[in-house]
Amino acid sequence: MEPAATVPNGALRHEQGLYVEDDFYDHADSVYAEIEPRLPSSRDPGAFTSYVGARAFNFLSAPIERVLSRDRVGPLVGTLSAWAKDLLNAHHVSTPQLRVYADGGGRALLRDDVDAAWHYVLSLTRSESASEGLVTVLVEELGEASRRELRVSVARTVRLRLSFNRLLVHSASSPYAIERSRYTNPREATVFLEGYLW
Repeated sequence: MEPAATVPNGALRHEQGLYVEDDFYDHADSVYAEIEPRLPSSRDPGAFTSYVGARAFNFLSAPIERVLSRDRVGPLVGTLSAWAKDLLNAHHVSTPQLRVYADGGGRALLRDDVDAAWHYVLSLTRSESASEGLVTVLVEELGEASRRELRVSVARTVRLRLSFNRLLVHSASSPYAIERSRYTNPREATVFLEGYLW
């Protein structure tokens, strides 16, 4: 793999199947204010279910409707829908899942097994730590070479930090990874809203 290119903070950026937009949702602060008291703790997972796949992934997840009122979910999904229609000509948005990557939680570089065209991640990560909210996306496979028993593939990756209210949209066929969190407290760890567009 080639070294990962980095995407700095800024307005909407687009390159080969990858979109990044800062300050995406005008009401992100109120969404987080409602979700924050419902984040899991080490003693009580609350509405969250733990997903662990050996060394592949480790996170807590909850359907957004279990942690956010309907009158906040509708406008958020509506904003995602309008954005997707304008930029991607996508007419469907899955309701987001709230994912918390804390206490070593993260994800290896994997491709999702879905029929959707796009994967979206809206960060609700409040941590200022440079290690939280880090995502790597394999954006382009540049080629493959094999020689006897040695098989080498060359790919280009993009690595970026999703600070609070930063949206990432990438091709759902692109493998992506989420850096493992160093924090046990979910309020200091990586918190994402994730879903699909098609």
